Amino acid sequence: MSKEWYLIHVPTYLSGFEDSDFKFYSQTGFEEMLSSFMGSDVVMYKDRIDKGVLGRAIFQNVTSDSITNSSMRRILLKIDDARQFQYVKDLLHNEIWIVNSLPSDNGFYGKVLAWYCNYNLHFISKISGDVCEYPVYASNVSQANSGEMEKSQITLGDSKYLIYLPYNEETIKIDRGQRILLSRNQENPMAYEVTQVDNITYKFGERGLILLFLKETQFSKDRDNKEIMVADYYEDLNNSDKQGWW
Repeated sequence: MSKEWYLIHVPTYLSGFEDSDFKFYSQTGFEEMLSSFMGSDVVMYKDRIDKGVLGRAIFQNVTSDSITNSSMRRILLKIDDARQFQYVKDLLHNEIWIVNSLPSDNGFYGKVLAWYCNYNLHFISKISGDVCEYPVYASNVSQANSGEMEKSQITLGDSKYLIYLPYNEETIKIDRGQRILLSRNQENPMAYEVTQVDNITYKFGERGLILLFLKETQFSKDRDNKEIMVADYYEDLNNSDKQGWW
């Protein structure tokens, strides 16, 4: 019976130290896995989508066991490429993932966990005054309450969201009371207000994620720009001291 064999790498040296040899050949073998069909072309960013670095990565848990697992991936990269709380863009599927863990290093490769960015958040930067955009992972944690008013059955909006976005000098200035548009319907968008900011839970060193807790509020055509999905975009000259964070 014939057997087929595949040699990952032809040894080029012997150091006499088994540990260093094993580590060298293991890392070399992983780099060949990255270059194979198992790897994907990616762009790695820091805390915003601007200047990225091309690389390769292996996405695991692609076949998810549940809907919840569909939004999370285990990503394998070269040790030097694994960074906490960065963006990783899968060029094949045009998907952006946000790393939500510190990288683990077993000596062969770096491993991180990441959430799928399911929404692009827009707001006005308090530093530059420009409209900025951040891919975020948003999770609906809401309930719908019903009640009665003037003998009519009504539904009171009690929608709540939890949003994860990278920590930097721009996003750290988002505070309680800031209004945000969060909707894919640009005709009748939903407006939300930040009720709580957590910049500690996912903070390690100088990098981390910010957790924004949002509750449903009212959209205002006089204050909000639904074309570019930015809340409090228009300045109300008659009531400038009551415009949230202007």
